[in-house]
Amino acid sequence: MNYGMRAGQAHRYYCRRDEAHVGAILCIGIGGVRVDKAVAAAIIEAVSEHAVEAAIRATEQTSRADDDVRRALACELGEARYDAAVAARRYEVVDPTKRLVARELEARWNAALERVAHLEERAALLDREVASRPAIDQAQLMTLAHDLPAAWNAPGTDMRTKQR
Repeated sequence: MNYGMRAGQAHRYYCRRDEAHVGAILCIGIGGVRVDKAVAAAIIEAVSEHAVEAAIRATEQTSRADDDVRRALACELGEARYDAAVAARRYEVVDPTKRLVARELEARWNAALERVAHLEERAALLDREVASRPAIDQAQLMTLAHDLPAAWNAPGTDMRTKQR
């Protein structure tokens, strides 16, 4: 990039083929004002109202999907708890003299309890993931979408502010 020597003079973007060799020449150069305007327009379009609305819809869809997963997991957990309760009752009514049967029923009960623990862990993990996502302030995003072009094109906005 090359800036003019005087204030207000336009800048240019250019590349050099190979600056290590003596006599390297410019391979391409273009005025910076048009490039900067095109980049600014692309940035403003990317964060425009439509892009913000799409982001809000995507967030809502993610939230609905999380709710669906949570409901399915709750159903599966309820079923697993029921299976564990049935296995416990079967173990409790077995004749203690029937050791092989008691051992098998105890193994089934333990497996059912492990499944319950695993599903509870999955539910807790899902809750932590959902809670760790940042909250979206829709009104603030829409305000940003409307204010950005005006702020970007304001005469007092310098390049440093635009870069930030």
